[in-house]
Amino acid sequence: MNKICMKLICTLIMFIVLTGCEKNVEKKDSALAIDPIAEKVTMPPEFASLAIDKAGGIVAWGKVRHLQLDCIVTFYNQDAGNYLTEQKCDVFPWSNSIIIAGTESRKSYKWQLSQGKFDILQGTGEISNFKNQIKSSCYAEAIFNLVTAPVRFMDKSFVFTREATEQNIQGRWCYPITGEHKSESSVSNITFYQNKADSMIDMVLLTCADDDTCFLVCGYDYMQVRDAGISIPKRIEIHLADKQGFAKRQLFRIDVSSEK
Repeated sequence: MNKICMKLICTLIMFIVLTGCEKNVEKKDSALAIDPIAEKVTMPPEFASLAIDKAGGIVAWGKVRHLQLDCIVTFYNQDAGNYLTEQKCDVFPWSNSIIIAGTESRKSYKWQLSQGKFDILQGTGEISNFKNQIKSSCYAEAIFNLVTAPVRFMDKSFVFTREATEQNIQGRWCYPITGEHKSESSVSNITFYQNKADSMIDMVLLTCADDDTCFLVCGYDYMQVRDAGISIPKRIEIHLADKQGFAKRQLFRIDVSSEK
C-alpha cells in the first residue's frame, strides 16, 4: 500500500472521529443542518482527494453543517438586457440540500432542493427573469454541486471516474470526472471538471433531467469561508452549453457578497 493510500485512510479515519465529536456543534435552526453519517461516507479516489485538499480538506468539510450565502445575481436576458436581484442561499452539504430565497415585485419566494426533490416553500417556482432560461430546480442544483463538490466525492451514493485526457473548457485545461448515481440523489446528470493546474473542481456540467438541456457552471476567485477553513467560489457563472461542455451563452452571474 503506497503512502498516498495510507494518507487517505488515516485522513478518513480522522474525519469520521472528529465529526463524531462535533455532535454538540450549534446548528442554525434547520433539520437539514445534519452531521455527516459514517455509513454514507466513502474514501475518495486519489484525484478526488487532491480536489478536497485544495478546497480545505476532509476534516474541515466534515465540520460544515450549514453555509449561508448572500448573493447578488445578474440575469443576462436573451435580448442583451441585464437585470440584478438579491438572493440568499442556504447550503447544507451533508443533507444534499439547498434553499434559495428572494423577493421579486414585492413577492417573496423560497425554493428547496433536497435529495433530488424540488419543493416550492413560498411564492412561485418561476420568476419572470428565469423564463426560457433554466428550470428553478436545475438552477438550485447548479449552485449546490459547484459549492459542495468536495462533499460529493465523499458520498457513497456516487461512483466517480476521471478521464485520462484533459480538455480545454472555457480556456481552462481540465480533466472531466463523471459521476454515476447509485440512488436518486440528483435531478441531473453531472460532469465535474478538475483543473489541471491546481486540482480544484471549478466547473460543473449539468444535463437537466426534465428537458435534457445542458448548463456549464463555472467558479471564480475562490475564497476561504471565515472560521471554517474551506474554500468556495466568490463568483459563479451559469452558461447554456452543449453536451461537450462548451458554453453557448451566459445566463447568470452570481456574486457572493457575504458568507457565514
